[in-house]
Amino acid sequence: MSEIEIVFFSSSHFTNKILESIYKNKNNCLADVIQNQLESLNSEDNLLPNFWCSKDILDKILVEAKKYKININLVVSQPSRQNRDKIIHNPTVSKSTQLGLEVFNPLKINKEVARFKELIKKPAIALVASYGQIISEEVLDIPKYGFVNWHPSKLPLYRGATPMQTILSDSQTKTALTWIEMTKEMDAGDIILAVDQQIENTWNFEDLANKMAEIGSLSWALVVAVKIYEQQTSQRLATPQKGEPTFTQYLYKKDATFDPKNKTADQIYAQYKGFYEFPGTRFYSQYFAQQLKLVDAEMLILTNYEIVFENSEWLQVKQSSKKLTFLKCKDNTLIKINQAILENGKKLNFEGFEFKHAQI
Repeated sequence: MSEIEIVFFSSSHFTNKILESIYKNKNNCLADVIQNQLESLNSEDNLLPNFWCSKDILDKILVEAKKYKININLVVSQPSRQNRDKIIHNPTVSKSTQLGLEVFNPLKINKEVARFKELIKKPAIALVASYGQIISEEVLDIPKYGFVNWHPSKLPLYRGATPMQTILSDSQTKTALTWIEMTKEMDAGDIILAVDQQIENTWNFEDLANKMAEIGSLSWALVVAVKIYEQQTSQRLATPQKGEPTFTQYLYKKDATFDPKNKTADQIYAQYKGFYEFPGTRFYSQYFAQQLKLVDAEMLILTNYEIVFENSEWLQVKQSSKKLTFLKCKDNTLIKINQAILENGKKLNFEGFEFKHAQI
């Protein structure tokens, strides 16, 4: 049985699920892993990949996959960064070290091509999931079976660096995890496999990211097998992206700020969910005379309530003996605020908070 070396590129905490899945299946037969993953996709979440091929082709892929066992020894990740006197290791490095895997964390992968070549000693495929650097064609050509990218959107929609944040802030209800071949053009490669996913209304960025990583952990083996099959048979299975692409933008701290007078509660809630991890959701409160960062918010329809406090900005009511606090937004809409953070870092819990008519 031949060995296929998987090189994993990542720098995000949620993609550790994929890394752990690859490591757990080290030395296992590739075909066996695929069968287990397909069963899990179907039974646990009723998720089925969008196949680009017939069952006959899938059977042939599995026959070829029986010739290979999985190996992983190398993880490529971003270097550690320093925040004042504290060195912050990214979570992929921490997990890789825990698993006993070699870590290569160049400042710029494209400037350390020779070293990367030295580290690739066997026929390999590179799986990239939220790595954080642009990879040159020279690097893309090094692994025998190429580079494959985990992209958490239904391509060609939401190409770019912030697909999940933008999908949520756009109030989308459906998305997909798409595995694509990596090319010099960002997120434009042919699609190897896609798995559709419904988005629950309460999901924030962390929830969606964990779900996309979970799907990735249940589909990477088939992606690897497809790349091997294509090269061994010279049969093309990956398909070009169809439709007009849309693009996402980098997010900055300034993007967190909103004005409740100019956004409806639904729009603010969508931003809160999408920007949950970074850059957050902030507004200037006249009552508190400072910026507040929302850390726990939700949408709730009010019925059978008694007003406790109200001004032009806030509404606090009593409902079934509980105090509920709402921020007033555009078009007379309301978003329920459970917790916020003051500028000094103190957490403000609105469940027990009592408004006073004078500002505090």
